[in-house]
Amino acid sequence: MAALDCVLDLMGFDSKVKGRFGRPPRLYVKALALKEVCKASLRYAESLSQDYLGVKIPRSTLHYWEVRCGDVVEGVLKALFRLPSLMDYDYSVIDSTKLTDWLSARRRLEEGGWLGEQA
Repeated sequence: MAALDCVLDLMGFDSKVKGRFGRPPRLYVKALALKEVCKASLRYAESLSQDYLGVKIPRSTLHYWEVRCGDVVEGVLKALFRLPSLMDYDYSVIDSTKLTDWLSARRRLEEGGWLGEQA
């Protein structure tokens, strides 16, 4: 999410979208970017926003913002996917591990990163 914040700052997102909203517009764009990256439906994006952003955003609200700021989300995703090509790294690592807690619930831990030699 830090890379997404960086991209939104570089795009000057807060100055482009103005108005009176209950929540910051940046939150809605983050939820929509998460939806697009995961290739999820609006119904599933509702639970993704709860899990990753800590706020449940109704799917009707996500649809409204998708229609209103769809071009902004598309630009954010293009910039976000260009970041790895701009970085100098030797190799990338992606790991996924499934864990079980005391209540026998399955949890999935995913992590990824780019590793390179430090100058």
